[in-house]
Amino acid sequence: MEKTNNNKKIGVALSGGVDSSVALHILKKNGYEPIGITLKLLDNKNTKTDVVFKAKKICEKLNIEHIVLDGRKIFKKMIKDNFAQEYLLGNTPNPCVLCNKIIKWNLILNELDKRKIKYFATGHYCKNIFNETTNRFEIHKANDRKKDQSYFLWKLTQKELSRTIFPLGDYHKRESKKIAAEINLFHYKESESQDICFIPNNDYRHFLKKNYKEKINKIQKGTFVNEDGEILGYHNGYYNFTIGQRRGLNIAVGHRIFVKEILPKKNEVVLAEKEKLLSNECILKNINFVSVPKIRNEIIATVKIRYRHSGIKAKLIQQDESRILVKFLTPAEAVTPGQSAVFYDGEILLGGGIIDNVI
Repeated sequence: MEKTNNNKKIGVALSGGVDSSVALHILKKNGYEPIGITLKLLDNKNTKTDVVFKAKKICEKLNIEHIVLDGRKIFKKMIKDNFAQEYLLGNTPNPCVLCNKIIKWNLILNELDKRKIKYFATGHYCKNIFNETTNRFEIHKANDRKKDQSYFLWKLTQKELSRTIFPLGDYHKRESKKIAAEINLFHYKESESQDICFIPNNDYRHFLKKNYKEKINKIQKGTFVNEDGEILGYHNGYYNFTIGQRRGLNIAVGHRIFVKEILPKKNEVVLAEKEKLLSNECILKNINFVSVPKIRNEIIATVKIRYRHSGIKAKLIQQDESRILVKFLTPAEAVTPGQSAVFYDGEILLGGGIIDNVI
């Protein structure tokens, strides 16, 4: 764990789960004076799964001050509503990336400013290392590559990183679980958190139908088409599908077929064979560089086009201040508008952007 300050007070984003709780414990063990800070983002009547309840219990056990910040209103507007809007535009958004920047770092750092506390920590598996040669903070991948969460942090700035510590960067998940068990942190079995916190069972279709009923009801039955526009069948609304999807199409054409493109204005879903899902290029928008200030002309980097993607070599060519052309050195499969494309130099996170156009 990097230790960058003499000031021992530190705020810790605390969800009550294993990772953030162990991060809190590690900081205290290393001589810091942590304060647990929990963001209340959802209404939850189930005590055992309520983050506020769980975090409060952890702080009581570790004898640490606990505060709760109510972020429900801004979370709905900036994250949940944005998620729905993007899906209805035919994109596949990644709300965790946006939430880290707009909600977690913004709300907690504002609270720490009021308390004159400079430093902030989270339970993310990654590293924040200061490069004395470039005079910049760099996000590096965690030792636990399977758990590494640097992908979700590409929107962070130097200002935010100068205040941030990641205690779990040198740990593996199994070590965190072992620490939690050794100090008896949980009075019940703590399950892994789900991919998107506001979507139970990761069923985004149910979430859209329940919370954005008026907009969903306006979307009538649509058509499945091939690349030539010929009708192959019918569906109950384009929002039910994502790029690369094969299961749940309920259509038979005699061979395996996948979602290649989503056309919201026509309420069409374009289907094609797997090899037709390969792309040579894409355009990224809303670019943010993290460990480097920017690129000059073009560079070769490893690009992850989704969180679980292993990464693919590509040439990055700066188009303007906010857009980059990505030319994959080998074709990439199921490049999806709305997803984050994040680029690395080895283990160093260079930056990222939102996939806008796929070529």
